[in-house]
Amino acid sequence: KGREMWQSMLPDEDILRASLPVHWGEEIVGSTKCTALELAIDSAYFARATAVFTLTDELKQVLEDNNDQKEDKKEKIATADLERKCHDALDIVQTRACRVERATEDGAQWGPPLRILAPIFDFINHASSRITGQGSANAEFGVENEQMCDMHEA
Repeated sequence: KGREMWQSMLPDEDILRASLPVHWGEEIVGSTKCTALELAIDSAYFARATAVFTLTDELKQVLEDNNDQKEDKKEKIATADLERKCHDALDIVQTRACRVERATEDGAQWGPPLRILAPIFDFINHASSRITGQGSANAEFGVENEQMCDMHEA
């Protein structure tokens, strides 16, 4: 139920897509007259293309395997639809993930930082305009007497 609530609060995929430069057309990108932006978009585009290709290929295989095991075989999902779903998933990860650094007891960095998609952090950071009427934070947290607490209860 929590996952369904979180998913219902995510922005519409077309609005999210329009806000990410990697999806902008050549005409829009060219009108910015910013070479650095163009290079960053190209780099992101090719990195995403590799990820989408890999995800699409793996998902297609899993879906085909699942259909082969069922008696009432369903229609195959078109590759273009599967690619769009993979792009939509990457858009969510790109805009909603947070970075977590891991350190040893002596403070040394342990491995590369992780990117995680944690709905609880997202709930705290981005309230839904459906709930609050505006896009503000859901909660505030602070340390008081060495304990975490909701600031509204303090």
